[in-house]
Amino acid sequence: MGSLGWRAVLMVASLAVPAVAVAQRGRPVAEVDVVVKTNLQTTPEHTKMYVSTLQRYARMCLAGLTSRSAAATSDPPQDGVARYRLTVVHAGSVAAGNRAEIGRPMERSSPSVHYLLTRQKGKFEFELSRWTGTAYTSADKWTSSFATTHQTVVPPGVTRSDISKWRKTAIMRTYPEAVKDGILNHILPIRVVRTVGPPGGEQNVVLAVTNQALWPLKAARIGITWSDPRPRQAYRYHADLNYSGLLMPGEKTTLQGKAKVWNISYYYELAMPTQITAMPTFDPLRGPVWVRRHVGLMKEAGTRPVAVRLIERSLGRLTPLEMKVAAEALIELLAHDAPQSEADVPQDARRLLEQIGQPAAPFLADALAHDNPGMRLGAACVFQKIKVTDPTAIDRLRAALKDACEPVRAAAAKALEASGVKAEAEPDATQQQDPK
Repeated sequence: MGSLGWRAVLMVASLAVPAVAVAQRGRPVAEVDVVVKTNLQTTPEHTKMYVSTLQRYARMCLAGLTSRSAAATSDPPQDGVARYRLTVVHAGSVAAGNRAEIGRPMERSSPSVHYLLTRQKGKFEFELSRWTGTAYTSADKWTSSFATTHQTVVPPGVTRSDISKWRKTAIMRTYPEAVKDGILNHILPIRVVRTVGPPGGEQNVVLAVTNQALWPLKAARIGITWSDPRPRQAYRYHADLNYSGLLMPGEKTTLQGKAKVWNISYYYELAMPTQITAMPTFDPLRGPVWVRRHVGLMKEAGTRPVAVRLIERSLGRLTPLEMKVAAEALIELLAHDAPQSEADVPQDARRLLEQIGQPAAPFLADALAHDNPGMRLGAACVFQKIKVTDPTAIDRLRAALKDACEPVRAAAAKALEASGVKAEAEPDATQQQDPK
């Protein structure tokens, strides 16, 4: 299914406004917030910059999920404001060289450059926690080690007395970009399938992208830069690829694009490893996560009317997978230990299942054999509006005519009659007739 138009997005957003008031009474209003910790204590200014940059990079990896207006701060956010919390713990070191290195230019006519080499190494620990209503509980943990280098250009002939000032500048310019790889390699891994093309010419590149996040991916801007040292003259290439669509959690896709020679100035750039950068945008208002969450809101009286309206307005835009998830979750709301009549069936859940129609039929057939009489009754009632065609569902409706619960028997009879199916099984025409 294609992405939603702006009008549809605005409509869904406007419907969700009443839920904000409920959220302010204790329910989350955002999807993810980010907490960052670091062991770096070089200078107070550097630590503040490092934490701010870590938060900004983490949010870039979670676009569509984090608040755009949230300011970068070392203070932890308020508990329960977001449904999920990503905690990033950085343990590492940053060290700048004591002397300037010389970068040899690619073109003989170009001047050399002097730079200070700054090395970073360490480990990131990530934890994604889910808000349970009273506390955050761990939903996923992973770690990522890193070792990177950065070059800071300095004036030629920098004196020994000035080197300390430039070392401080080099450290301040060292950004923790490795945190992006640590996050994206886990939730949105990107793998190079192949690169084909003549040395120094246009290259065809194919990437495999897998969505291992909890939320559907609706867009991604991906860049890949790599070197090919095999030819006599080494080359570095770059390609930009874009994804637009709806990549559900657990799904993968391939992207194809063209790469051209990447103009570099110094030989040390050829030694840089393959770099894959991605700027994804997730959509928490789509997919199984969204469906289950809003059906779950129907379990509470305060949020039920809003959730019903949102689901009802969205049914026409749900994918087949989302329809099945909605049906399975809605059937659970039919449970009732001692139903006395069809009036005991939740009418909003019944109406939504009737609107879903045939995608709900297999789950309704299973519900007819459930131990809970409320689920059996609700399934039989929904089948009164959905034409019964599946042989399993027909057999179970016929079996329900002998159900211990009288309302289930009555509802099953109505469902069979509405579908034009005989209450009793027809004789098998292939059986030989008794000559007597």
